[in-house]
Amino acid sequence: MAADAPPADDPAIDRQRLIGRWEIRSWQEFHEDGRVIAPFGDRPRGFLRYRPDGEMICMIARPDREPFASPRQFEASAAEKARAYDGFFTYAGTYAICPGGVTHRVEFALFPNWEGLTQVRRIAHLCAGHLCLEADVRGAGLSPHRVRIEWDRAPV
Repeated sequence: MAADAPPADDPAIDRQRLIGRWEIRSWQEFHEDGRVIAPFGDRPRGFLRYRPDGEMICMIARPDREPFASPRQFEASAAEKARAYDGFFTYAGTYAICPGGVTHRVEFALFPNWEGLTQVRRIAHLCAGHLCLEADVRGAGLSPHRVRIEWDRAPV
């Protein structure tokens, strides 16, 4: 799917049901060899927000992130910076409803390779304050797997 041409909204998915803040419940990766990995641990922290104007942001962190020894972020050691990167995931951009899911057009990302790309998420479940998004990950140098991220609607 081209990054400059998001799909038209899917009438089968009510966009209004997505709008708002969702708090992460779990992130799991299901690999073809049977491994199940939780890259942010059993109790990740973070949120996904869909705004009525079409903007979105996703921020996820490990619950056990350690502060830097220095009070200045740019004076942290390379090891501290690497740990911080490994324990945090974020991107932001715009979204559109597509058949069976939602597309995220990434404008900014901690992982710079995503910038300018469109990420497609299947809506596996959306009801009663629970959202489950899935994506199949394939590509050169990647172990094929399915990512499942579950969210609970944040209290207002």
